[in-house]
Amino acid sequence: MNMRTALNIVAIILAIAGTSACVKNPMDPTPHSPNVSQPKQNPDAIKMTEGGQPGDIQISGAIVEDRESKPQLDERVSIVARGGIGISGAEAPIDSSYQPQLSTRLDAKSQFKLPSDHSIISVGCDPETMGRHSQSLTVKQPIKNKDDITVHIDASTVLLCGKIDFEYQFVAVNADRLILIDMDYSQSGILNVTRFSTNHLVMIGVNKITSKAADLDDTRFPGPILALEVAQEFQPEPGSKMEIVSVGSRYVARK
Repeated sequence: MNMRTALNIVAIILAIAGTSACVKNPMDPTPHSPNVSQPKQNPDAIKMTEGGQPGDIQISGAIVEDRESKPQLDERVSIVARGGIGISGAEAPIDSSYQPQLSTRLDAKSQFKLPSDHSIISVGCDPETMGRHSQSLTVKQPIKNKDDITVHIDASTVLLCGKIDFEYQFVAVNADRLILIDMDYSQSGILNVTRFSTNHLVMIGVNKITSKAADLDDTRFPGPILALEVAQEFQPEPGSKMEIVSVGSRYVARK
């Protein structure tokens, strides 16, 4: 056998092998396209375009009741947690790790210190409302950190009224007596935190707390964290109520 004949035989064998690789076995149910590489889905890329998760909601203390062997919010308080809207237009389902957390007891790690200096801070309240609650109390102002991303509202009495939209990443409200009067508080962004800590929570009128994740082209970031701790007593006036809303990020294509 000369060299040319040997090369022809090798070529025929390779051609037959290649042809058999391209022929689909009729007993094989798997679709087969040997000349086209199957695209691999990137889980991170998919997650980026789905709607985002709502932020953590942590409610504890006297505002939570033990009913039917499980913690439940006082009937005058409701929670709405929603996933953001993804590229498909569908709302993202909420992962179990982002479900609201309720407890009749305060977190053992909670170490908040409540002021006892007979002071009052009012945010959004008119002078008449402020006057009714500020008798014999020293008026204080919120403390804004030099970093311009943190604000502390620390007083023995804190009044929050009407529309409140703090442009801070971290908001901490500490009061022996926290009074909400038709408050509509909202915070939006990424990695934001709002914490309300009080011994006595007084609720007047219709109140709402909203946390909203920023709308981005990457929705893997959850919404702001919201914590409400009531150590001793929940005092809602007749007819009053509060809604707590957390919404995940909506996918927005980068321009």
